[in-house]
Amino acid sequence: PLHVMSLVSAAGSLLSSLLFKLKHSQDDAEGFLLGDVQKQSIEKITDSQSCGTQEEKRICVQSFVYYLTKYNFYDHLGRLDVDKIKTFLAEREKHVIGWFSYRRNSSHRLSLRERALHGNLMTMFPGVNANEFLCALITDQALDHSIVYSTEYSFFQWIGSCPKRIPVEISNLRGSVVLPYRNQHNSQLSSDYSTLLGSHERKFLNNNHESAYACQVETLYKSIISHLEPLRSELIQSTAAILGVAADVERLQVQVNALAPKDVPTTTSSIHAKPPQESKIDEAPLILMDVEIANPVTPPSTGESITDEPPGGSMTSPGSQDLI
Repeated sequence: PLHVMSLVSAAGSLLSSLLFKLKHSQDDAEGFLLGDVQKQSIEKITDSQSCGTQEEKRICVQSFVYYLTKYNFYDHLGRLDVDKIKTFLAEREKHVIGWFSYRRNSSHRLSLRERALHGNLMTMFPGVNANEFLCALITDQALDHSIVYSTEYSFFQWIGSCPKRIPVEISNLRGSVVLPYRNQHNSQLSSDYSTLLGSHERKFLNNNHESAYACQVETLYKSIISHLEPLRSELIQSTAAILGVAADVERLQVQVNALAPKDVPTTTSSIHAKPPQESKIDEAPLILMDVEIANPVTPPSTGESITDEPPGGSMTSPGSQDLI
């Protein structure tokens, strides 16, 4: 029996470059994926001596082109503007193997418009098998209303009328000893990569074979840390001082509450405010006070004094007077 396995292969530098450009775009974006399709048949023999053939279909993404905004080559119903697409792609049209859509703050699932658009794009590029034409969906969302964003990407392949996710293989320039068994020998390819990297080594690496850009970022990081370290100490001291002042305020508040006068007993005289309604003289409270009058005042109309002392004399109260 023949088993068909499809996967998407993309270089790590290509995928990171695509995500970087989309992240720094001002709006949602769309574009086309460029590359080719490689097929390989592998015969497998199991322990039961049964032989089977597996066809590996590798869709290699080698480049991309994109629009900075949406709805550049189609309308809101997903109908294509063929002339605009051909003008935009030019000679790159024969290398198109799919398209991608980037959305911010949205769920990671294909919309109805994107499904309709994918069906129209498959008919526009007849050189690509409908089952091999890719649709990549890239979305990002904030984590718990913070400034950290999570990016999710998936590649879809249409099986009949339904989209199906296919696995993605991220390939690096150099091989690794932990990679699984390979059916093809690629020592010459690794040697070519090494030669290519060696010819451009001086452009990216310093004399210590370290990345010059990484060293610049590390220098910037150390400069920021050295600038923030004194501010950190000042912040700790200021916070401790604020906590000390708050503790003193709380302690003084407790002392003030402890020294506050208690409720005055009923036997002690007190001054009451006059009620808003008309009050009667005989209902006014009796106030006991020690009064010392230096210059008594004689009423101008009756000529009567408020005391039995002779007018013109000084009156000193030896004791307490009852005033109504």
